Amino acid sequence: MIKQANYKTTPGANAKKLKMAIGGDLGMNTAGKKMTLNLIAYSPDVIIIGGDTTYDDGMRTCYSSWDDFYSLFEPVYTHTSINRLIPLILSVGNHDVGFDALTENKITTSEEYLPLFFVLNPQHVSHSGDVPAIFDRLSYHSHLIGPTLHLNLDSGYLKHHREQVDFIKLQSQNNKNRYLFANYHNPIYPSCTNSHENSNDRKVIAAGLKYWTPLFDSFGFIASLEHHTHQRKITFKIKN
Repeated sequence: MIKQANYKTTPGANAKKLKMAIGGDLGMNTAGKKMTLNLIAYSPDVIIIGGDTTYDDGMRTCYSSWDDFYSLFEPVYTHTSINRLIPLILSVGNHDVGFDALTENKITTSEEYLPLFFVLNPQHVSHSGDVPAIFDRLSYHSHLIGPTLHLNLDSGYLKHHREQVDFIKLQSQNNKNRYLFANYHNPIYPSCTNSHENSNDRKVIAAGLKYWTPLFDSFGFIASLEHHTHQRKITFKIKN
């Protein structure tokens, strides 16, 4: 699914608009490739993926799925109307690490078996401004894009929701004059879910409602971008 949002990056009548393409749970099949080709006409400034990037489940033996993933975008950035690399921002999902959220699993401590999601896609810089060492790469991070702040959050895979509260507060407080967005994999307001009271989905919803949505309300987030269910969903503005 491709969602589009335009925000002016500079004031004035002739201001350039920031063009974002946002989706998740990619498919490497024919339909997925056709949908990705729609990016050519849109010519986005950034592509934001909300998890389940290649469905390799964190297994190194599925390394070729990453070749397929990057190849999806090659016809886009090599097209004569674009002819430039387009940044990719990736959130972590269950098929990126190989287990469900809030199951208290741990990724390997061996670099040889670390999920390629982290090896191939450093998403933030180190304290010294360099590419961080592999085991210093976080599963949540922030991105300033034009007048927007994007918080790419970990919906319970390597970090619990409560462990990201201070991060959300600090980033939001420091960027009050920007349009604020949250992007994460497991939805807090899903279009469908496992209805069992103690299901994994229900635990994620409860954690999101307790720790995240009060902050989204307090800081006036423009939108929360949710994924995982493979169904298109758009809501009216939700608050309280």
